[in-house]
Amino acid sequence: MEYAIELVNCKQYSYAKELVDLVMETKYQAFDEDIEKIEEITLLDIQSYNLTNINIQKLCQYAIYTTYQVSNNKVEDIYYYFKNNPNFIHISIEDAFKLGIEQLEDLDNFFEKWIQYLSELNGNVEYRLLKEALDYTGYKMYEKYIRQMTQNQPLIFINIFAHLKKENKISELISLGNEVLETIGEEQEIGSNIALYLANIDTRNQEKYIYTAFMFKASILNLLRIINNGYYNKYEKDIKNKIKSNNSKDKYYLKFFIGDFEDFYEESIKHKRLLGWTGSFEKMSVYMWLLLLNQTDNPTKSYSKLLTSVFQEIDYNEDENGLFENDIRKIWITWKKQFKLETETREKAMKWLNKVIENRVDVIMEGNYRKSYYKVALIIVGYGEILENQHKGAKEEYINYYKKKYSRRSAFRYELDELI
Repeated sequence: MEYAIELVNCKQYSYAKELVDLVMETKYQAFDEDIEKIEEITLLDIQSYNLTNINIQKLCQYAIYTTYQVSNNKVEDIYYYFKNNPNFIHISIEDAFKLGIEQLEDLDNFFEKWIQYLSELNGNVEYRLLKEALDYTGYKMYEKYIRQMTQNQPLIFINIFAHLKKENKISELISLGNEVLETIGEEQEIGSNIALYLANIDTRNQEKYIYTAFMFKASILNLLRIINNGYYNKYEKDIKNKIKSNNSKDKYYLKFFIGDFEDFYEESIKHKRLLGWTGSFEKMSVYMWLLLLNQTDNPTKSYSKLLTSVFQEIDYNEDENGLFENDIRKIWITWKKQFKLETETREKAMKWLNKVIENRVDVIMEGNYRKSYYKVALIIVGYGEILENQHKGAKEEYINYYKKKYSRRSAFRYELDELI
């Protein structure tokens, strides 16, 4: 490594590049005792076991620097390193260009070609390099390559928007954002992120952006944004058609949130698994029914835990776009007021829940799954609170039924008492 640095300082770039490439291209092998086989390993592997004092980061930087100095195809040759060598995963071109004793020539021309080249490629490596290049050049060159970026690197526009916002170029930001939304493919879910970003900036046209976000990505949160902002009735037909064509795991959750409770019930009763509920439809459907059937929406311990769990499952974080109140109970109640649950469906769901909860509790107790005691205690108390809405004292009576049934399970009774 020291010899390569000396060669660079002497401006012997071709020799330095040959040396650096030789080190990086050398195949290293090690005997794996576990599988009793010789395996090929990388420099990063060797470094992770402290078997070399080579500074791999510097090695990669010098590879870029010397390539820039000697190559006639700088863009393609430098890109080759990043695309084909895992050692370059965190390497910065900007840092590499600071090496050596002389300033690199024609950097503006290189970066314009570099940005153009990366704009025509997709992938995470390309996104990182493109972002770095735009940051380095102060976002002066993006306008020429909007079409290519829209097709291949639409995520980069979030970074461009942030730059324009920082520079207070709001009109330019909105104009660019609308141009991207008009040209980006419908299958590109990043269109949702772009629309939500614009909804927070161009508040006069917020309705359009919130609707557009859902059409790009039919997520539960995007649907709730439409409903809770009062736009659902206007776009009901489009929304139902979008959900109908949705083949993701969220399809029936989406149906639930547009008030199609009968269909959601029919799907709920098909799922009969009693164990392994983490992240499952069984868990989500039971929790959602417990919340929907609760007529008071009082923020009790069990209600709050159920609600928090549901919103975690739908990937809710405090809304960075400012399109929700950051209070999940208010979001839930606002949504709930929009839809009516028919009496027949309510009664069927109550009977089904009662049976599912009893079966789930029995399986947990019979298997003595102590780590799941709090989970079944939560749905027992949640159901008890629904019964209390209908008849005073019903909650205590229902919970006591399980306490007596499993009177020897003190840990289980403790979990119940914690939620009362």
